[in-house]
Amino acid sequence: MSAAHRSYPGTDEEGYTEYQEGQDPYGSTEGADRGEDDERAQRSWPREEAEAGPSRKRPREEDHSENGHGQGRGHPPPSNPPLPGGPHHGGGIRPDMPIIPSIFGIAPRNPFTRTVGEFIMNHARGRENVEIEIKLGVLMSMPDPSGQSHRIRLPALSEMIMPTDFQLGPFRADMTKQQNQSLNNLLNSAAQSSLSSPFPVRFSRARQIDSFYDGSGGGKIRVSRDRAGQVIPNGVIRKRRLGDLNITCPGEALDFRVSVNTEDPCDMPRGEPIFSREKDRACYLHQLVEVDLTVVTARPHETAKPTVSFEIEIEVVDVPTLVLEGEKEERGEDNRFDEMLQSCLDTARMLIRNVG
Repeated sequence: MSAAHRSYPGTDEEGYTEYQEGQDPYGSTEGADRGEDDERAQRSWPREEAEAGPSRKRPREEDHSENGHGQGRGHPPPSNPPLPGGPHHGGGIRPDMPIIPSIFGIAPRNPFTRTVGEFIMNHARGRENVEIEIKLGVLMSMPDPSGQSHRIRLPALSEMIMPTDFQLGPFRADMTKQQNQSLNNLLNSAAQSSLSSPFPVRFSRARQIDSFYDGSGGGKIRVSRDRAGQVIPNGVIRKRRLGDLNITCPGEALDFRVSVNTEDPCDMPRGEPIFSREKDRACYLHQLVEVDLTVVTARPHETAKPTVSFEIEIEVVDVPTLVLEGEKEERGEDNRFDEMLQSCLDTARMLIRNVG
């Protein structure tokens, strides 16, 4: 039973305060002893309700560490916070005054992050070799009678998670050359400005050729080779898609998709590949994610004219730890699941909002 519907001493079955004739229905403190009112107010919201499991309200996290990289859970507000200002108190809120998360002193769990977290846990829990990635692109509509698709338009003003049963066309996971260059400059600047940070952005370059084969056991088999034609370490994998969560971003140039896959090592396939993709990739490794900005040259077959596209994806670098924190969240234990997931999602948001 949630805190909003639990009955407390002095309340009726619906959780509302009982009204006695001749009694102020709002419990006015005029003429009453202030100490008794404070004691009654403390009884009205039991501490265990505020600290209950993952679906309940929780203290809002505060970040007191250098460079905004928090190292712990949130802290409750001071026991005796300064009296707020404003016209009724004869003054304004001071710059050093803490802002209380809500009238209850606690903040609810972010519903967007919660929904993404539940999606990830439903697909990743109990599995090995899980890949979690966020791809930027454009969500397309179902084709019209003429076979044309366009970017979806919904009655929303901010980003929105699409229901998994909502009919969509393809997710176009590419961008223009100008957008690619814009994000390349943005990420290079981030790497340069983070050199003195405890978690600097580390740049690397990767060039490889991925060949794809049909997998008899489901999924596709990918063989990755370097430019000399040698298979790279852990370069033969079978990739299976477990689920996608699409997010539309009205007013922005790009949408994004959260995907959960498995990448299991397998034997070298026989026969000819279905198609190949040459990748020239700029990699930006940070604390929780690696951002890969890639120029892709695709060849359906050797004699076909190649096509060039530009892609960007954000990959979670330590999936087992993220899932472990998610399991703690499900058990109602102290965890950093939302904090970690929020950082990954905010990386996607910052890229989308700053693309040229």
